[in-house]
Amino acid sequence: MKRGFTLIELIIVLLIIGVLATLAIPQITVSQERARCREAIANLRLIAAAERTYLLELDSYFPHPSAAIPSGTETDVGTIDSMLKLSLNEDNWDYVVTSDNTNLTLTATATRLTGRFSNCVFQIQITSNNPEAEPAPVISANCPP
Repeated sequence: MKRGFTLIELIIVLLIIGVLATLAIPQITVSQERARCREAIANLRLIAAAERTYLLELDSYFPHPSAAIPSGTETDVGTIDSMLKLSLNEDNWDYVVTSDNTNLTLTATATRLTGRFSNCVFQIQITSNNPEAEPAPVISANCPP
């Protein structure tokens, strides 16, 4: 009696594995993109929390170039990290913080840099009406479902 597998049995097993891989890979990609989106939302909420602390300590949101120019925009993640005492990962997202200290409003934006959803944008706004409220992120239409 022979032991082992026939060539037909091996080909059938390889075909089944190939079909399963074809079905699983797109789902893995979408799951990875969703995780990256959750990363951006979490980082925006961290920025919002750090900005609230910055406001309590210095009576203005970051960035504020000077007392004469109460509004500003910061696009350098290193500067955002150092001034707000954060550690943002900028591998997947570009972060921009814009403040208007005249009206005490803040906007933090995360834009996807690469990948299938490279135009995905999340934004969080804090207004002077209720700076302590947890801001809800605004999501662009180009983000994964």
